[in-house]
Amino acid sequence: DGEILVSGDLVMKGYYNRPEDSSEALTGGWLHTGDIGYIDAQGYLVMTDRKKDILVTSGGKNISPQRLETLLRVSRFIEQAVIIAERRRFVSALIVPDFLQLKQFCSGARIEYTVPDDMVKKPEIIKLYEAEVDKVNSRLDSFEKIKSFVLMPQELTAEAGELTYTLKVKRRVVDEKYKTIVDKMY
Repeated sequence: DGEILVSGDLVMKGYYNRPEDSSEALTGGWLHTGDIGYIDAQGYLVMTDRKKDILVTSGGKNISPQRLETLLRVSRFIEQAVIIAERRRFVSALIVPDFLQLKQFCSGARIEYTVPDDMVKKPEIIKLYEAEVDKVNSRLDSFEKIKSFVLMPQELTAEAGELTYTLKVKRRVVDEKYKTIVDKMY
């Protein structure tokens, strides 16, 4: 499943007075790190996700949300992204635009808007983000491709309970808070 396993003299012999945890973490002389990764072309270990963060679609496919979110955030037009896939038929995303970049785009393209909520509903803006999602999809396997997305009119914040104070997505909170929006994508 892509989990990174470690073996050698540097690995602990087990957890103190916790035999159940030790037998779960150490199997056949290998420490199960809980990290997902791969060896790249240069022979370096690349960590891509935490195993507990993997989303499983209704078809049983494992999706690494952090990897897809990072690929989306490479776009200058995307500030935040949340991948939705757990027990769903396909992958979708909540996308928060980089509103500074988007305002500059609107100005150059002469797209009128009054507030961010108005801006994210404009057909020209949706088309712009479809192109950005298509760029990401071109790098993904078919089961990972983002088939639907919604542009969010405001950032996710720790103050609103959507992010941790280290800015990690609280998936359960986002799923509950935006359930109506997410359900419409399916």
